[in-house]
Amino acid sequence: FSEDELPESLTKNVIDQLHTLENELLSLQSTWHEGHLLREGALIVIAGRPNVGKSTLMNALLGRERSIVTPIAGTTRDIIEEHFSIDGYMVRLVDTAGLRNSDCEIESEGIRRALHQLSQADITIYVIDGSVDVDDHDADQLDKLNNKKSIIVINKCDNEINKTIQSIRTKRSPLLISATHLQGLDDLKGAIVSKLGILDSPEHHALISERHRRLLISAHKDIAEAALLLKRPTPEPALAASRLRGALETLGEATGRVYHSELLNNIFSRFCIGK
Repeated sequence: FSEDELPESLTKNVIDQLHTLENELLSLQSTWHEGHLLREGALIVIAGRPNVGKSTLMNALLGRERSIVTPIAGTTRDIIEEHFSIDGYMVRLVDTAGLRNSDCEIESEGIRRALHQLSQADITIYVIDGSVDVDDHDADQLDKLNNKKSIIVINKCDNEINKTIQSIRTKRSPLLISATHLQGLDDLKGAIVSKLGILDSPEHHALISERHRRLLISAHKDIAEAALLLKRPTPEPALAASRLRGALETLGEATGRVYHSELLNNIFSRFCIGK
């Protein structure tokens, strides 16, 4: 309650400590993706034009007939999702409707759902038919793909590869497979594991849940604002202390030291507690 100004050295030390805390919280937040992959499984979406072999590839990866396969373009019109394990990691494999312009209301809805799944995907497997020309739609989709999150697959490589595919081979390093004859699947699975990235992690992290991530983001915001308040030409320690008090309470929710009715309601809504 002193009316004197805070010593300059004290303010600087506090700011340095707050920056250290900010970095630690950012490091913890970065483990959410790993926790998401381990708890829910990576979302792997198989996409491409109609009749390129997406459903055949889905069945080949699962080792059983899950998706309907016919010569008719547009057979798959809804999202088909299955869980399977790859190198000990659970993934969610999704077969989608073929991407094209369609006047059919049902197929158009399937395509809309496919595009939504693509926007949410951890990994996209984009399938191209190696026996036909690459059209403008394929070229547009390839340009939109995130290279870090996508695997380009040229299917039907048991047949002669079309000449227009050669340009893709030189530019994008796709995988050559035959889903029908189960050729190249080991390379594809290896590419999936490589894209997941968690096998190469050199350290063991505290894997956080979505609730923890939201709390850490909130606490980080309060700490950053407190540091800015102390950096002003005329520091405002009272306001900074208020922000830090809020950050402490938020972190208390994450560690279990502070309980709110919302947390208890969440627990009882998700778990069956025996009498």
